[in-house]
Amino acid sequence: MKNSCTKTVLGTTATLALLASSLLGTSAVADELPSSAFKDVQALDALHSDNAGVLEDRHNDLETRPGKVVAKTTEIVAQDSPGKARSRMVKKVTTVPLDARSAITIEDTSENVAASISLPFSAKTDEATQLADGTPVFDHENGASTVPVVKSDGSVQITTVIDDKTAPTRYDYETSVLGAASIKEIENGSLAFLDEEGEFLAGIAPAWAKDATGKDVPTRYQVRGMTVVQIVDHDKIADVEYPVIADPWLGVDLFSKTYLGTKNRQLTINARKSAWGQAMHTPGNGQAIFLTAGWSELKNKQPAVKLKKSLHQQYDCHVGGGFFNFAGDWNLEQFRPNRTRHWTYGVAVHRCNWATPNRY
Repeated sequence: MKNSCTKTVLGTTATLALLASSLLGTSAVADELPSSAFKDVQALDALHSDNAGVLEDRHNDLETRPGKVVAKTTEIVAQDSPGKARSRMVKKVTTVPLDARSAITIEDTSENVAASISLPFSAKTDEATQLADGTPVFDHENGASTVPVVKSDGSVQITTVIDDKTAPTRYDYETSVLGAASIKEIENGSLAFLDEEGEFLAGIAPAWAKDATGKDVPTRYQVRGMTVVQIVDHDKIADVEYPVIADPWLGVDLFSKTYLGTKNRQLTINARKSAWGQAMHTPGNGQAIFLTAGWSELKNKQPAVKLKKSLHQQYDCHVGGGFFNFAGDWNLEQFRPNRTRHWTYGVAVHRCNWATPNRY
């Protein structure tokens, strides 16, 4: 397949600047940005340093290999307790092939393909061009481009850039998740890959789409077997300003960092939500995913969390109310007593840091 021309590369890079402004909630347009900003994706962060956005969570170490881009994500977790020096490394490998016909994959710690997702219009798409940091850009030559953004937690946000009203409104993504028997649409708009017993394995964050001013564009998912279809109704809005940005965001790990510590001379187990996990953590079914799959993931990474009932109770409390990143890491502290009254009693006072079994 032939490579895209230089004109396409520059145009798409300029569009990525618009992508940054859309994601970060600003009204900047491409011709207001210095041309140097189009040469390196990292320069986009500096333009919006006061805003939190998904581009700030990009993986900072993409490795270009023949025919693909690879990102390795590692996490060191202690095995049992602070008194034991042993540790193990949890590693994910995310691979984005430059050939659009090959699927994007996320490998698990056993080097199995834990999840994969294929690009839309792959049969008619030329080989990707690459931006300065290695990020691939696929021009579908139908008014739409795809920019897969690998995140720091190993998840992948498959950003679609829709240039004008002639671009498609339907984008099909063939998916595969190890052990998955079905995809369930849940009330917060996200998708859950479930095994035969209904256990959560991986997910896709709620669909979203925005125009160049940051205005929401109607979008939704449809599920056809193991194919996820994103519908973006950009052609139904009279005053939409292009480009429109949309994406499915596929991930596996709800936590990007877990670690042990001590407080009051007793163990603490600490957990930090991944960027993708944060997107999945919403009231209702998002909470249910964390109460089940999230707890299983934490137990696998930090078996010591099973040492005391109170640790599980504190975890449930954080799931119940810790929806925002500014709340920081979840700190589960062994010295806190087991609750004999449900943690919701007095939660406005104790905020998951109770000192008694039945009050605050």
